[in-house]
Amino acid sequence: MFRNTVLMITFLTVFSGCGSTADPTGAPNTTAAPTSSETDAEPSGRLAVSTRQVETDDWEIGILDFGEGTVQVLTENQAFDWGPTWSPDGTRIAFASEFDAGIMEEMMIPDEDNPGQMKAHIQEKTRDREIVVVGFDGSAPKLLSVDPYVDDSPAWSPNGTQIAFTSDRTMDVEIFVMDADGGNVQQLTNNPGEDWQPDWSPDGQRIVFAGSVSGDFEISVMDADGGNVEQLTASPGHDWGPVWSPDGRRIAFASNRSGNFDVYVMDADGGNVEQLTDHPAEDFEPVWSPNGKHLAFGSRRLAGEMAIYLMATDGSDVQPTGVSGIPSDWFSTS
Repeated sequence: MFRNTVLMITFLTVFSGCGSTADPTGAPNTTAAPTSSETDAEPSGRLAVSTRQVETDDWEIGILDFGEGTVQVLTENQAFDWGPTWSPDGTRIAFASEFDAGIMEEMMIPDEDNPGQMKAHIQEKTRDREIVVVGFDGSAPKLLSVDPYVDDSPAWSPNGTQIAFTSDRTMDVEIFVMDADGGNVQQLTNNPGEDWQPDWSPDGQRIVFAGSVSGDFEISVMDADGGNVEQLTASPGHDWGPVWSPDGRRIAFASNRSGNFDVYVMDADGGNVEQLTDHPAEDFEPVWSPNGKHLAFGSRRLAGEMAIYLMATDGSDVQPTGVSGIPSDWFSTS
């Protein structure tokens, strides 16, 4: 089921300049989020996230609204919902989902109380992962891809006319693009290894992505039509989750090149690589704020639980939001 329900989950102010009382180790507190427009010290807008519901251990789509200090949960089902991306006008969100119309099915599972026996169990039926679009006006969600393959990692183009995504419909994970209504699907990559996580440059001319090269994932960039592929990184580990800065000059990404996943940033041509985080826990999936002053990222810093953190783009002032999950896309409301 899809819904528009606002959960009154307050999340934390961030950055020392805001007068935050947050514990930098990640311990939750009840400080409300800032309500002013985004400045160097105060984030604003709406951050689309994949959030884990503790009660069901399931992943849903949520919106962190920095102005309201709340988390709005858009989906509520037992299927896997992941990787939301904003339409440029902020009225719709595309994401990957295994939701299948709320159909329930009976299946047999091991009976924990009677070893060696099976018992009937009712659960929600799921389907192959598809790209779904949903709005905030209560309109019905729309399936953009309907096929027997896994479609994932949607990314809306800056002009709103296309959505890039990954799919294994060629028996290998490649990057495709389709019109925003799901039509005119075109394959962009055709590499021996898997290609994941496309992200459009702000001018819509290029797409950055993570691709498997000789067993490691590296960051590459290509023209929006799939031409002129250029590999930007060649690290000894995996480079993952690249995202363009709002001004198009830099790319943030996660890498375990130092032995542990941390957040890095580099110039758009692959130069001047800088490590922003250095923590024993994994840091990954960075997302730029609309004005390029902040980065949200996912981390397991608090007891191994996946949670969302914020920091300045030079890696300073890391603070927890108090919200479980992984950030995906940040929309400006100013």
